[in-house]
Amino acid sequence: MRSINLNSYVDAFKTLNQEQFKRYLDYFGIQVKKQESADICVFVNEMLGKGVFSNQLSNFFVSYSIPQISKEFDLLRFGDNYTLNIEIKHSSSEERIAKQLTQNNYYLKTLDTPVVIYAYVVQTHNVFTLDENEHLKKTTLEELVAAINDQQHKKIDNISALFKPSVYLVSPLNSTEKFMAGSYFLNGNQSEVRTDIIKMFAENSVPFIAIEGKPGTGKTLLTYDIAKYYIDLGWNVCLFHCGYLAEGHEILRDKHSWNISPIKDIYHVLEQPITYDLIIVDETQRIYTEQLETIIKYVTDNKMKCIFSYDPEQVISFSESKRNTVGKIEQLTHKKYKLSEKIRTNKEIASFITNLFNKNKSNPNIEYKNIHLQYFDCSNSLRHYLEQLNEDGWEVINYTTSSFYKLTYDQYQVGTRNAHLVIGQEFDKVAAVINQHFYYDDLGFLWARSEPGAPPYRLDKMLYQILTRARQEIAIVVYKNKPMLEACLKILGK
Repeated sequence: MRSINLNSYVDAFKTLNQEQFKRYLDYFGIQVKKQESADICVFVNEMLGKGVFSNQLSNFFVSYSIPQISKEFDLLRFGDNYTLNIEIKHSSSEERIAKQLTQNNYYLKTLDTPVVIYAYVVQTHNVFTLDENEHLKKTTLEELVAAINDQQHKKIDNISALFKPSVYLVSPLNSTEKFMAGSYFLNGNQSEVRTDIIKMFAENSVPFIAIEGKPGTGKTLLTYDIAKYYIDLGWNVCLFHCGYLAEGHEILRDKHSWNISPIKDIYHVLEQPITYDLIIVDETQRIYTEQLETIIKYVTDNKMKCIFSYDPEQVISFSESKRNTVGKIEQLTHKKYKLSEKIRTNKEIASFITNLFNKNKSNPNIEYKNIHLQYFDCSNSLRHYLEQLNEDGWEVINYTTSSFYKLTYDQYQVGTRNAHLVIGQEFDKVAAVINQHFYYDDLGFLWARSEPGAPPYRLDKMLYQILTRARQEIAIVVYKNKPMLEACLKILGK
């Protein structure tokens, strides 16, 4: 996307025909509706009438959206002394303006430059800003003019390089206190689903809700946000996690009094003399059939509400793959929502994982700057390297091993995290080993052989679970597997 001079924007809108104007905006990567362009013209003309010169209207980005977040800014400009954001509203309530300016300020202040933010209402010519306590206050056109004139603005060639989507993503399990403090925002897709679920429950339309989402779509954040909403309303919410409880779960339970339990405790929990309003099951794809049937019967008998949150691909064992969990949920009187926008995993990581598990889905247009590759043929050297990664702040996630037999990958695994213990969590930098058991079939799909004594967990599914925990960077360490090294090099364009 390119920045534009707002005076030029106005002249083009006034003098070019519709097709020419569209092509002109396409050059800058700007997509706006006709009314929005008309509103920008009203604003710019008012600024020109107040003494702002054309050269002071340069370097503005119009209708910029942060990649993967769906957060859009009407007018945005960067400067050495502060970042300037101006929202143009045709008409709006003060409540909606306050909400938008607060959200914008949240996203912009991560750039480590002071933020100056305004809203201009076209119909009334009113101007609003945030005070030092981030409360909305009405201000003057003269103050807005001064903000434009006083900014030491600069040209930015790649605006998206300034924003890392993962910086704005709060995990209920890894950033638990920020989550509980409400220091996060849902993206457009999440907000729409949340609003609709609350409406469905208020109308008592269906007892069961299903939320399906692939890694990086914000499924966990949305699920826990909904739980938090109803807990704050005073509902008695029971949340089951289909796996081991992480530290974040324990904080929610012990410090914030959430009723949250591992699914293995289901029978003990449901036997308690407590009347629940809502049961939420997270990572439902891993639930046992009898556990699922118990919850369905309990919800039906007690005329409660229930939310199942899951990703059908995030299974680890052969038995989990064979269960028809999603099919059983589909047969219920329910409403299903499918999250589609990836917000945690950046496009580079998502593309690499897709290509790794399916050789037919290569993307030669992506430069993999955040995928790192190493090869080892000695287990001792590999273990020392993984220990170094651990010391350098990487999450080295192991394959879940056997409690009874010594396996080949026990020789080099470090730390305590394994594929089962990180379910539902996310980390900035993740390291994983692709060992000698991995191979591609004739159709180009990635598989892994099981070794004698290994538990009934699929290595390929555990690798998928491990890699999809990453938000920013992945380190692939290939061990004793030259074909896999070749495949990784090919993906990376080497």
